[in-house]
Amino acid sequence: MKISENTSVSMPVKNMLMIIAGVVAGVFAYTEIMERLTSLETSRELFQADLLKKWATAHGPGTIHVDRRFVQDNREVRDNSRTKYDEQG
Repeated sequence: MKISENTSVSMPVKNMLMIIAGVVAGVFAYTEIMERLTSLETSRELFQADLLKKWATAHGPGTIHVDRRFVQDNREVRDNSRTKYDEQG
């Protein structure tokens, strides 16, 4: 079979329209999913900022940094304890 610039391809119009409709539906679904994810991420960020603002109002502005270090230190302790447990087992 030889393919060149002059090779003709025939396709029923119905099949071509179904392919185009499938591509359009896929693009539409992708944009809707991305819009929803962006909306959820934005609302999560706003919620976290609001919580930090309320925390600072209730406990004073300096305590946020201390609590973040505390959480980070606890993560390191948990990671180290897992490593020690894995080495023993």
